Amino acid sequence: MVDAVHNTLPPPLLPQLLAPLRRRWWLMPLMMVVITALVLVKLNREPTMWTAQIEMFPAPAAAGVAPRRGIAGIAAQAGGGLAALAGSLGGGDAAPPFRYFLDGLSTPEVAARLAEDPVIMHQIFGGEWNPETRQWEEPHGLLRILGKTLFGALGLPAFAWTPPDAERLQAYIDDAVNVRRSVKSPLVTITFDHWDRAFAASFLNRLVATADAELRATNAARTAANIAYLSERLAATPQSDARESLVAALAEEERSAMLSAAELPYAAEPFAPASVGRWPSRPRPLPLLVAGLIAGLLIGAALAVWLDRRRPPAPLPVIA
Repeated sequence: MVDAVHNTLPPPLLPQLLAPLRRRWWLMPLMMVVITALVLVKLNREPTMWTAQIEMFPAPAAAGVAPRRGIAGIAAQAGGGLAALAGSLGGGDAAPPFRYFLDGLSTPEVAARLAEDPVIMHQIFGGEWNPETRQWEEPHGLLRILGKTLFGALGLPAFAWTPPDAERLQAYIDDAVNVRRSVKSPLVTITFDHWDRAFAASFLNRLVATADAELRATNAARTAANIAYLSERLAATPQSDARESLVAALAEEERSAMLSAAELPYAAEPFAPASVGRWPSRPRPLPLLVAGLIAGLLIGAALAVWLDRRRPPAPLPVIA
């Protein structure tokens, strides 16, 4: 009786799950080989990307600028409408130059200055430059044709191709340059990826230098205008109290002009020039190969279970 009850119990669950894998064990190594081969094909076709990075911190000269200085300080003291102009004149609660530097890496002015260099434009938009005709040409790849067709089918606007210019370079910088801020210190890391290892570092150096120079030029122009205005008001103001305020404001503007004229970084200073690591940042072969092996193993196991469930049922016994 006990033997009869024992024979009617269902078999353990684990052997049931492992049975399809034991019957079709060869599917797992087969799929591992297939997936690994696909990963190797992807690695061979994907271009090698290098990451250049540069660490920046606020320039000591600009970091020491007083929060209210020069003509902006006078505007803030006057109140009313003049106080509202204090921030735009460089005082009040205006952001420090280092913040403007970080936000200004992809401004139209910086992109326009970089777009004047043909070497930069040919490296970034190399797929659209024909060295034989020395002209920009619209790419005619399969993906572009499919994209136009899909946009037309969906009723979406398909923008016409335009030769690379400052506007396109600005969009490229905004997408390709990353800024990582530290929550513990004012240190900021700026990175840029490109397939040309040497160009990645040189472009990043050129970008930060151009952004800093643009801020320096803007500050120099504003300070020169403030100095001219204060000098004119000082010559036409005989009162002693007003003259003291004008003289103090003029001294602050002269100090700012000297900071702009110094041959040192104005808003941001690098610890060292941009550097590139010894190994490419993309693709990363080892993680991709490991992921391919694991994916092949799981796909093979799932395929073995699926094929086992699709087996035709055993024929019913024939009763004589």
